[in-house]
Amino acid sequence: MILLKPIITEKSHQATSRGVFTFAVLPLASKSQIRQEVETLFKVNVLKIPTRRAHLTPKKTGSRRLEGTAKVGKYARVQLKAGQTISLFDLKEKA
Repeated sequence: MILLKPIITEKSHQATSRGVFTFAVLPLASKSQIRQEVETLFKVNVLKIPTRRAHLTPKKTGSRRLEGTAKVGKYARVQLKAGQTISLFDLKEKA
């Protein structure tokens, strides 16, 4: 499983109207692997996939407050063919 979870924020939710969906993916996943998994799981056509790595922020943990870094993450913004959508991102407003 290459796709870890969908990223649903205000900014990513606005991008869904343009056909762009954001996912957290494995750090070593390639664009072709991401494309293949999105197309097979959601039965859509992918146009392009820009990816980026998350920033490493220093964290202090434990009783001795040792400094380390947060785990590395990678995000993929998947742009679909016009008119296609992924149902995970369909958020209904509460009445």
